[in-house]
Amino acid sequence: MKLYRRISIYILPAILVFTIVSCGRSRIGNGSDFEIVKEYNRGIQGTFTVKVSSVRLSTVDELSLVLEVKAAEQLSAVFPEIGDSLDEFRVVDRGREIRRLDRERNLVTTRSYTLEPFLSGDYVIPQFEIFFLEQEKDFSFSLTSESIAVEVVSVLPPQLGEQDIEEIRGPIGLQKRMVLWTGIGGILLAASGVGLLYARRRLRVFHSEGKALHPWEKAWNELDSLLAMKLIENGRYREFYDRISDLARRYVELSFRIRAPEQTTEEFLQQVRESKALAEFAPLLEEFLFSCDLVKFARYRPRVEDAQKTVHTCEKFLMKTAPKEVDV
Repeated sequence: MKLYRRISIYILPAILVFTIVSCGRSRIGNGSDFEIVKEYNRGIQGTFTVKVSSVRLSTVDELSLVLEVKAAEQLSAVFPEIGDSLDEFRVVDRGREIRRLDRERNLVTTRSYTLEPFLSGDYVIPQFEIFFLEQEKDFSFSLTSESIAVEVVSVLPPQLGEQDIEEIRGPIGLQKRMVLWTGIGGILLAASGVGLLYARRRLRVFHSEGKALHPWEKAWNELDSLLAMKLIENGRYREFYDRISDLARRYVELSFRIRAPEQTTEEFLQQVRESKALAEFAPLLEEFLFSCDLVKFARYRPRVEDAQKTVHTCEKFLMKTAPKEVDV
């Protein structure tokens, strides 16, 4: 009994202290807790770091994701909004945002997320774009991370999927029915092919009868229709910037054969800079698209003058790229 009391006096408090310390540790951890640590920077102005705890986990594990941004004193950073899901991951927890000043008086902001997979398979941590804003300026620059592939494996024993299971034989009548349905399917497929051919012929006739609009004219008409909707006047900024960005990207795709809608802004601008026809307009498009991205992704609330400037930039780009056959 005395020995038991001595154990209670010395051992139990030690266990209690260890438990408290363990629970009090930050979920963010240090760099050694993460398998992937990728840093992107623009000199001393700003740094963006992405940390991922593991690139291979099971369906019962959780994944830690940390976004850390360091911004110079005159800059403020705008994080992307992350909802309840990230690709195929479910966001099950969000850590408290941590802000601190380093020795050079840079503001370091850290956001952490706990992600949970659902099924086994190939997952992706998508690209993130951080905007750095300078006081009294609409935009300074942005940093974009790379996507990170993550493999999620099943916790079921492998032998369960390797057992030889004999195929179940169906009833004899099923084979006859399969032959019947195959014949019917062939007839329907042939009929649909004839219908499609007829529809294509009608479509060609329709286009030959009416003059198709040039992509430039389409874009200009869409811009007129967009302004007539008065979205800015009604405070529907996000919808307005979505639409004006889409019409500009469609115009570029149709006129200059750049797959604009499927690309991020940085990828798109890179192709613009490499295009002989568009390289000189890269600064103009960069100004236009980044002003749109600020509202679309960073939830920046523009002023009426900002929206008017965006419209003017779009009009300027359309005017400068108008084809010769279009009477401007």
